[in-house]
Amino acid sequence: MSLVEGDIAVAALIDDEGVLRVMAVRGLDPGDWRDRPLPSDEGLAARVLTDGVSTITEDAARDAAWKAILGDVEAHSAVALPVRVEERVIGLALFARRQGRGFRPVDIESLTLLADEAAVLLHDAQVQRKLHQLLTGSINILTSAMESRDPSTRGHSQRVSALAVATAMELGLPPEEVEHVRLAALLHDIGKIAVPEGFLRRDPLSLEQQLAKERYPVRGAAMLASLPPLRPLAGLVLYHQESFDGSGYPKGLVGEEIPLGARIIRVADTFDALISDRPDRRSRTVREAITELEQMARNTLDPEVVDALLRVLATKPPLDIQIGMWREQVLPA
Repeated sequence: MSLVEGDIAVAALIDDEGVLRVMAVRGLDPGDWRDRPLPSDEGLAARVLTDGVSTITEDAARDAAWKAILGDVEAHSAVALPVRVEERVIGLALFARRQGRGFRPVDIESLTLLADEAAVLLHDAQVQRKLHQLLTGSINILTSAMESRDPSTRGHSQRVSALAVATAMELGLPPEEVEHVRLAALLHDIGKIAVPEGFLRRDPLSLEQQLAKERYPVRGAAMLASLPPLRPLAGLVLYHQESFDGSGYPKGLVGEEIPLGARIIRVADTFDALISDRPDRRSRTVREAITELEQMARNTLDPEVVDALLRVLATKPPLDIQIGMWREQVLPA
């Protein structure tokens, strides 16, 4: 059976907190319905989830049990079915018609098959979302541990990530690549965990110490390459200190030999470093940092990426930079 114009479909799964939450809808406003919690301790949902059987009504708009789920949605006939994975009920699927005939036994049979197929896809999506949350949480822990070694850089990785994402989107990168840039920017300095703490703050360094310090992108990339979920980020971390003119490290790559994501992180990293206080120098103003970026675009930084970041700063800068720009206008030096 196929759904016709005006039909309603709602799929909801039980989350980790035991809340029945809408995962997908059809025929309703996704903005209003997706991720909405549904009552499941009693009534219609409780019967479907606990007993594992379907429930049907011929007048959902006037049935109190159905109104608890649908609210003010005008619906005529409706059916709620258990959603199962390996015989375990993990949620429910609801189908309703705004008008017309009710659901026949053959319709229920077809919808049951549809719900079972949808259950596998929705459950997989739920698992992927949990894995992504776990991955993001682990990355945040690593970032905090890394930045705790040098208090002057606290929040640096998050700011670089926000700028890099905005720049990547401005350049039109596809969503998957934008996500790789986001995560790699959060972890771009992870290799500094293996650098002696004194090397991070001491300036100037001896040649041997400087060379040891410049190995941190290699160490960071090796850490990420050893973890399959983070492996796609390794190249961006490895090359984020390369320069467009070939003067960077660790390999001295030139121009487009450097992955675009790494070039984006390099520009965002440079800008945030310029507008941040460091033990050996004061921060630049946003205007001063922009001027320096424009100068560096002639040699060490990719000029197209710099132009994209400057467009972001001109039209939709991250909140912390907006605040910095406002302070510069209201409280001039």
